[in-house]
Amino acid sequence: NKSKAYNHNLSMPLDLALNLNLSPNDVLFAQTTVTYNKTRSRQGSEQTTSVVDSDEDVNRSNTLSHSLTDAVNTNSTVQYKHFHGKNSYKITAQLNYRNSDKENLSNSLYTYFTDGNTVTDNQFTKSASHLLNTSIAAKASNALGKSVLLNSGYSLNFKNEYSNNSVTRNDAYDAANSLRSDDNTTTNTFKLSSTINAGKLTISPEMGIDFKHQRLEYRRGVLDTTATRNAVLPSPSL
Repeated sequence: NKSKAYNHNLSMPLDLALNLNLSPNDVLFAQTTVTYNKTRSRQGSEQTTSVVDSDEDVNRSNTLSHSLTDAVNTNSTVQYKHFHGKNSYKITAQLNYRNSDKENLSNSLYTYFTDGNTVTDNQFTKSASHLLNTSIAAKASNALGKSVLLNSGYSLNFKNEYSNNSVTRNDAYDAANSLRSDDNTTTNTFKLSSTINAGKLTISPEMGIDFKHQRLEYRRGVLDTTATRNAVLPSPSL
């Protein structure tokens, strides 16, 4: 068995950050990172199967593939904080996005010496995918006396994950190995917690609850379906 591979990757990152003290009690923070990646690769392999203690070859395969990938990743965060005595309030917005496009061409030749057959397998795959995750959250911390700190929070999160993989094999569309998936999930989260100091003892009860709605559209071969799921997920802790 012999194999070889060549990979070339170009990566260009861009980072931006901002931190402002708007007043003695107000702070604004923002950060964005954008990265572009471009990858080219070529892979080749050759494999021969022979009979032990003989020069007789049974079969041989040769495969050569080329692929090209373009990808962009973006991560952004904006946060605002306000302090009022022992109380604090925070609002956070986040955005994460990834987009990728890939093309792959593979040519294979299989030779069977025992029956004299030769089989070719040419595949072209085109893939597109993206992931979007965005959220906004608000949190408040209030001091109730000297021994109790009460925390309350709410967040809204939306996630979209999309994938479309199209395969052509020997100039014919390969439905069995092609797929399309579109997954959307919305989550509402409520949290209430406290920190109670009683001498040397500290108690931290917390109650959280997620309301999740998910919708999935999926197609592969003869399977073409849409599924919807609703869930209520409590998460108490102490």
